[in-house]
Amino acid sequence: MCVSKQAFFRFVFALLMLCAVCGQINAAESTVDFDPDNPPMGLFIEEWLELSMNGQKIGYTHITMRRQGGNVITETEMFMRIMRGDVALEFTTRETSLETIPGEPLGFNYDISMGQMPIINEGTIEDGVIYLETNSMGAVQTREIPYPAGAIMTWGMTRKSINTAFAPGLVMDFKTYMPSVSLEQPIDTRFEILDEDVLELNGVRHDVWRATMTMEISGTPIVSDCWMDEDGRLLKSSSMVMGMPMLMVAVDEETALKDFIPAEVFEVNLVQLDQHIPKDAQEVVYRVTLSNPNAEEAGLVETDYQKVQRVSENQFLVTVMRADHASLPDSEDGTGPGEAYFEANLILDSEDEVVSGLLAQAIPPQSKTAAQQADALRVFVTNYIEDKNLNVGFATASEVARNPQGDCTEHAVLLAALGRSAGIPTRVAAGLVYLPSWLDAEGELRRNVMGYHMWTQVYLGGKWVDFDAAQDESECAPTRLTMMTSSLRDSSISELGLEMLDLMGQIHIEVVSIK
Repeated sequence: MCVSKQAFFRFVFALLMLCAVCGQINAAESTVDFDPDNPPMGLFIEEWLELSMNGQKIGYTHITMRRQGGNVITETEMFMRIMRGDVALEFTTRETSLETIPGEPLGFNYDISMGQMPIINEGTIEDGVIYLETNSMGAVQTREIPYPAGAIMTWGMTRKSINTAFAPGLVMDFKTYMPSVSLEQPIDTRFEILDEDVLELNGVRHDVWRATMTMEISGTPIVSDCWMDEDGRLLKSSSMVMGMPMLMVAVDEETALKDFIPAEVFEVNLVQLDQHIPKDAQEVVYRVTLSNPNAEEAGLVETDYQKVQRVSENQFLVTVMRADHASLPDSEDGTGPGEAYFEANLILDSEDEVVSGLLAQAIPPQSKTAAQQADALRVFVTNYIEDKNLNVGFATASEVARNPQGDCTEHAVLLAALGRSAGIPTRVAAGLVYLPSWLDAEGELRRNVMGYHMWTQVYLGGKWVDFDAAQDESECAPTRLTMMTSSLRDSSISELGLEMLDLMGQIHIEVVSIK
């Protein structure tokens, strides 16, 4: 079983980045010690913030702004250490943006370390076009992406805010471009001052402004409460993620870098079921109830073998069916699923020589149909990754091919990449999978639970069919609730599972019927 690391990591990074930007919003022109039209040369802003989850410190972020000639360089480093059972996982992201003093975006670079090797992205912005170069393990991919019209980056947002006087009821709306969160879509951000307040922090009382910040990323709103001093410096930010309180506090460098007590943030999101599901189940109907009455269907997606019916404002009936491989035609009618599901990308790097070189071992000559080939690939990946552990953050297919270890994400991406190498369209899916039993980090045996998981879907006979290399299943039982699917074409974290955040920590599931 694998809890979806990528959804949580992406959310935390988005919140860290945007709350850090929030900390640069100043109260009024008189409190700013530099002219935004002529900021001083060299370093003129530096902030350290520590991040806690469930009362335990799990990371920090460090933000600097420097003027170099006629440009401003913003650098943000984020580090996070979390526990998954008894295994610690570490993630690091470094991002730099380059803007003119008037706030015109010129370029960016960022690297994300989630597997053994970082993915490095560098973009140049000219005439409304982003010229992007992405490097993973020496393989370089180039793309041209339209720059989101009207979007500003970190310095532009800071500059726009400097001359704004805070007052209760003040609302500021921004379209912010943060490539590490989304390469193609701007983030709609609303900042609203509520009232004046008093905050006690580390034994010191501060007169503060209390505010809310709402970010909408891929249609999902993320809300945090913020407290800022009279100079607009962020002192504290809080939000709920996966049903757990997350807190960010301004600190000095020494405090930010010490005393990590990584919280266990995954097992707490196991979902208890009310009964056992047998291995030979052909169809299962689940009743999914959410504690949030405003929840959308976005977190429970329709697929060829999953149907979603909303029965009340916060309740859904989800019917999941087992695919009969023998009934699938060997070829589909129509145009197919689109090139994004055939082509190599930075995570599913199917053209890598080691990945494609595995095909000769993976597909025996007697595998004639696409379904037989997909099954052979699934069996191969299940056996090829002998070291099944929780120690890998999120590796690319070529990393797994060279170092076959990991959990469900590594199984899913290698199988998807091998399918594309064989000319079969693939994508990844994530959501919840049924576990008859689960031994937690405390050694306690839990029965009939669902945990967050990733697997592969293969396009066969005009339908997307589940294959699960980590669970050793080709003709998968109807024991998975699909909450997101992705081609992984965009190597930004933005593609990886934000849809599930609407459900984490607030979901209750009952089994209605089993066929």
